[in-house]
Amino acid sequence: MRNAVRKTHSYLTTKHALGENNAISMISVAVDFGMTQVADGNLGMHATIFTRRCFPRTRAAKPNPAS
Repeated sequence: MRNAVRKTHSYLTTKHALGENNAISMISVAVDFGMTQVADGNLGMHATIFTRRCFPRTRAAKPNPAS
């Protein structure tokens, strides 16, 4: 669980440029953590971010009609 939180925190601070406090707030209110169990007994954790509306939209560059 700690590793999943650390990786989610790293993702939010690097990919979405959130500050330390904002990343922690986002994790506490908009991220759901779950446990996965595979057949051989290994356990895994995953994080799901509920909504993308929290992040600014990136727009693809529009083609130049004059070209």
